[in-house]
Order: sequence, then structure tokens, then C-alpha cells
Amino acid sequence: MDKDAKKSIIKMFMILVYCYLGMMAIMYFQQRSLLYFPGGARPDIAALTQTQPTIIPVQSDEDIAFNAWYWPAKENMPTLVFFHGNGQAYEYWVNKLMIYHAQGYGVFFTDYRGYGGAKGKPTEQGIYADARAHINALIDATQLTPDALVYYGESLGTGVATQMATEFPPMAIVYESAYSGLNEVAKSRYGIFPIDILMKDKFRSIDKISALTMPKLFVHGAIDVVVPIRFGRALFDAAPEPKQWIEIENAGHNNLYDHGAQLQISQFLSTLKPQAKE
Repeated sequence: MDKDAKKSIIKMFMILVYCYLGMMAIMYFQQRSLLYFPGGARPDIAALTQTQPTIIPVQSDEDIAFNAWYWPAKENMPTLVFFHGNGQAYEYWVNKLMIYHAQGYGVFFTDYRGYGGAKGKPTEQGIYADARAHINALIDATQLTPDALVYYGESLGTGVATQMATEFPPMAIVYESAYSGLNEVAKSRYGIFPIDILMKDKFRSIDKISALTMPKLFVHGAIDVVVPIRFGRALFDAAPEPKQWIEIENAGHNNLYDHGAQLQISQFLSTLKPQAKE
């Protein structure tokens, strides 16, 4: 091989190295904009449902505050504490939750910094702080205890539900489109990069779930391409009993309710032991 050919090969190699390092730098510095998708101010609740909630003020870190939506339960019925996904879909979320409220369950809607017009930018630890503040505010305002609550995590929110369950153990947990850890999902897409080193917000539920002994329902779409089902199954397999796995055929990530998820979740909720009020 002549010198010119060697130089060309070395030059091409260096270009590839620079491109790789450049892409890695972009992923590192822009990773949170690739993970969280907050929008503008959330709509007035009156525009979303005729069933108006009680507003519970929530004070999180520093100047980060929320006006949380709370719909009380019927007597001896649990309250669902909802931890939403990484997008911003208030109309969809409220419509979904009102199904359960119509069945008598309470509903408490938690939110995250940066979402719905709230101050701050979302991070894993910041979201945990917001969720923690919401639960404390709910307990203070209603005198409910954690064992009267059912945590409902959706996608990203399943990691939030898991963390909160280690701090405020609930009656039960509903996992919709869960994952073992977001770093595992990221590695399945960007495996040529050192994701475990680069990724800041990993939400590793699989490292925490062994401590959660309350009933757990896992619902996952068989053709989910956002969080492939194997990641939900890995979390389920690591979870202690009691637990239940529901795989919904022909469902993806955002259309589980079009394929009967609500019926499965309602059936699970109906098996939970009612909490008598003191």
C-alpha cells in the first residue's frame, strides 16, 4: 500500500472518529431535550372535564409550585395517584382518569417541573422532588395515608411511581408501558455509544422493585416501539409477588386504551382491599 493510500485511510478514520465524538457530545449535552417533551401552559381544567376537582397547592423545590387536581374518592375507595409520561397530553390524561373516577376512585394528578407552564427544567431528581411534594401535599390536605393510594405510572411515570413507592408505600401500583431502566431502552437504540456513562437520568426501576411487595399490575402493548415490551417484561420478572402481567395484542405505546387496557386495569383495581376510614 503506497503512502497516499495510507494517508487517505488515516484521514477517513480520523473523520469517522471526529464524527463519532461529535455525535456523542451532542447526545450528552442535548440528552434531556431528547427525553422530555413539555409544552406550554396546561389548559383550564374546566375545558377538559365537567367534573371539577379540588385544587391542592403544591410547593416543590425553591420557587417551583403547582396547583394539583384532586377528585375525592367515594367512601372506602382508594385514590389513584397519576404519574404521567414524558410528553404533554392533558386532555388524554384527564379523559382516561375520569373513567376511574366515575367508578368511585379518587384521582390525584401529579405534574413535573417544566410541564404545563411550571417553572424549572425536568430532571430525574427534580421530578422525584416534585412527586414527593405532591404526595406530601395530598396527605396534608386530605389526611389520606399512603396505603389508601394506588400509584398509576404511565411510561416515564412508571419510574416515578417506583421511586415514590420506596418512600411512600402505596396499596398497589399500576404500571402502564413500564421499563427496567431508561438507559436500557436507550442502549437498544444507540448501542454504539457508552450510554451508561453518558446518560444522566436513567430511572432504573429494576434496581428498586425488589423492595415493593404490594400488588402490582403491568400492562404493555405487544407492538410497542417506544418502550419495547421486553423492557417491561424484564421489570415484571424482577418484581416480587404479588404481580400480574397483561400483554395487549395489537397495541403500541399510546393506544392501549383502544385495545381494552382500561377493562384490565379496572378489574385489577376491583380486587384491591378497601381501606376503611377511621
